[in-house]
Amino acid sequence: MSSSSSKSKSLDKITDENIISRKKNFVGNQFDDFNNKMDCILKEFRELNLENSKILTENKLLEDKINITNQKIDELEQKKSLKIQSY
Repeated sequence: MSSSSSKSKSLDKITDENIISRKKNFVGNQFDDFNNKMDCILKEFRELNLENSKILTENKLLEDKINITNQKIDELEQKKSLKIQSY
């Protein structure tokens, strides 16, 4: 009986090692998947950040153009007002 008992313990040990190995592989795969997802998220975040910077720069340029245009309009209105007053 000790031989069957020792076979049983040996099989249990092999089974336990298989289970542990599978669990390690599963957890390792989960970490790999998580790492890949984080890489994708970081890449997307960087792209959005770059796009946002470009939009901010473009908005600043447009704001400057609007201010220049408003100044020109004000100057024209002042000239027009002066001409009307002189008549």
